[in-house]
Amino acid sequence: DMQEDKEAIFDAVDTVKMCLTAFTPMLDTMRVIPQNMRKAAAGGFINATDCADWLTKNGV
Repeated sequence: DMQEDKEAIFDAVDTVKMCLTAFTPMLDTMRVIPQNMRKAAAGGFINATDCADWLTKNGV
């Protein structure tokens, strides 16, 4: 049994671990401002690329 049928779950676990590693420092320092969150949510996802660029630039 080479566990080839389980490769997808192993990949998923690796991805979740990487996500937790990336998000933990952000959550530790995050400051929630409800008014700003409502305003940003109403405007759509225009900042998604900026966020991805920042994460990449900072090695996350």
